[in-house]
Amino acid sequence: MHVDGAARASSDVPFDAAGERWWLVALWSAAGGAGYALGGRRWLRTYRAEPAAHGRGESAAWLALVALAAVGGAVLLAAGA
Repeated sequence: MHVDGAARASSDVPFDAAGERWWLVALWSAAGGAGYALGGRRWLRTYRAEPAAHGRGESAAWLALVALAAVGGAVLLAAGA
């Protein structure tokens, strides 16, 4: 629904995941899942080769950057952007 309470016409929506391009959503979901699985598999191999080097966790700088991005996204979402 629009902010004013009126239903949005289907022609106003440039892309609707439940519409006629559902296959595109399925395709990108499968590609993302495959990438995630391959990345996890790669990390596990490198971790098993050198557990001390890869088992320390994330750096404080990376965690701060991710937290900043999350807060920025929340602010944009709250602002209606």
